[in-house]
Amino acid sequence: MPILVPITLFGWIFVAILLFATMPPRRAVLVAYIAAWMFLPESAISLPGFPDLTKITATSFGAFAGIFLFDAKSLSALRLSWVDIPALVWCTASCISSFVNGYGAYDAFSSILHEAFVWGMPYLVGRLYFSSITGIRELAIGIFIGGLIYVPFCLVELRMSPQFHRWVYGFHPSSFAMTMRYGGYRPMVFMRHGLMCGMWMASASLIGVWLWHSHSLKKIRNIPVSVLALVQLGTTIACKSSGAIALLGVGL
Repeated sequence: MPILVPITLFGWIFVAILLFATMPPRRAVLVAYIAAWMFLPESAISLPGFPDLTKITATSFGAFAGIFLFDAKSLSALRLSWVDIPALVWCTASCISSFVNGYGAYDAFSSILHEAFVWGMPYLVGRLYFSSITGIRELAIGIFIGGLIYVPFCLVELRMSPQFHRWVYGFHPSSFAMTMRYGGYRPMVFMRHGLMCGMWMASASLIGVWLWHSHSLKKIRNIPVSVLALVQLGTTIACKSSGAIALLGVGL
């Protein structure tokens, strides 16, 4: 494993805590999760007794440490309700599967711990900071800006082939053969597959169009949102992920 992978994954825990020390909690969560999703390596480090350290679990570790240190009052004020039942079922269903298939208590506990870090913690953070109209709007703008940041990376890989992950971290996270589409390349940037990158860009594009259509956001850095949304749409289509483009079309 290239040395930069453990450095960035372990280091991101402390970066997330630092974000809470220097930003409002909601903004810290946005930057921590979106930046991790876009730029951390697609790799996993085994930790005895804990879920593998990935870009999501590293961010969850850091985010919860930051919440406990700098915003514990929000966590103590959270009250769960019946709308949280699907998330609870999602995080515990694998436990039932372990027992039914005879894998025992250890496997059941491990599966719950894994689901809690991968899905439960991000969900809980979302309930803390993005359960209001103001929070949802800020989340939407954060995802849209994240997609815009990815535009130049996608354009470079459309021309040069998917290389950023190899250039920075020293390896391709999946088979390079899957990057070829329709006589050209399908960008991956720092994600596991071109499909993942395509879905990220499609989601950001859909949000951008809605921000434009609803007049919820007029400009970013004095550039009209209409222009930015169209650039994002064009880049998403150029990513050549037909499934993502079809879902984007349905959403639009």
